[in-house]
Amino acid sequence: MSLKQDKLRDLLYRSFDDTLSDKEQNELDQALNHSPQLREEKKEAEKLRQTAAKSGSSLSFKPFFAERVVNRLRTEDKRESRAEVFFETLFGLFKRVALIGAAACIVVIAYNLARGENLKADDALFVSQVTYEEILALPLF
Repeated sequence: MSLKQDKLRDLLYRSFDDTLSDKEQNELDQALNHSPQLREEKKEAEKLRQTAAKSGSSLSFKPFFAERVVNRLRTEDKRESRAEVFFETLFGLFKRVALIGAAACIVVIAYNLARGENLKADDALFVSQVTYEEILALPLF
């Protein structure tokens, strides 16, 4: 695409939102008269703008959308690498799993303590009196 075509396309799209100077408007009008491709592009752009205007009234972003996006981009820029993002996510998941695991352990210990009167703390915690030598003496298969 040539530099002249880029300039004409820029004038075309600017003409939708800004007022062009007389010289720019004449240049755009002449280009539209001589270029069927540019006229077609103008029709497509007008259709697209009309469609966006119609649907824009029913769809909108939540309040402070732009500020949230900018803040997120700023925090993303501060992160050093993908590894940092990965480990932050992993740490967040670990905290949840650790909390659930701790709660499950407390429930099991409470159940074991409530189940029997003669139950020792070692039994409630599933601690066995097996020695290291006994574990090594066990057959593998």
